[in-house]
Amino acid sequence: DWSSDVCSSDLFDDNVVRLKRLYVANAVECPLDAHGRILIPAGQRVHANIGSDITWVGMTRIVEIWNPEIWAAAQKEAMEAVDQVRSGLSGLEL
Repeated sequence: DWSSDVCSSDLFDDNVVRLKRLYVANAVECPLDAHGRILIPAGQRVHANIGSDITWVGMTRIVEIWNPEIWAAAQKEAMEAVDQVRSGLSGLEL
């Protein structure tokens, strides 16, 4: 899995360090309340610009929680770059 790859990567690779700072260092466990709802810490909600409405996005083994307007913009951007994405993935065995 990707976390094992990151952990075993070159400790001095600038991109690995940036990835760890952006994603690993900011990761938090989110407890469930008595009703089974995920409690996202205030700092994470502010960082993601999440209010009372969210978009829940399934991403294989993980989920992402987005502000609906930001998600719509990200989807539009992805659709506009679909040929570039396809080209960039052509060398992978997916």
